[in-house]
Amino acid sequence: YNRFRNAHRYIAQNGFVGDGDNNLVVLDYDSPTEMNPGNFYGHFLFGLNSNHVSHVISNGRLIVSDRKMTTVNEQEILKTSRGLANKLWVKMQE
Repeated sequence: YNRFRNAHRYIAQNGFVGDGDNNLVVLDYDSPTEMNPGNFYGHFLFGLNSNHVSHVISNGRLIVSDRKMTTVNEQEILKTSRGLANKLWVKMQE
């Protein structure tokens, strides 16, 4: 339930249109068990996660290519995140 609520919140905050032109998500999911019509929803809800996303096209724009965001500088975000995490750890130790 929380996964769906978070997904809906993210979609609304970023203005994505689910039925927009040229929307496509390519997933690289090598299932550890057989996938069939009877268990598809279980795989979809509990087996898939963000590391399975290999490409995303939204409204005709390529926003994820080979698992890398094309619309932001991931390295810059990671650098900032790590710095903030270190500051948080210091505060938690006080």
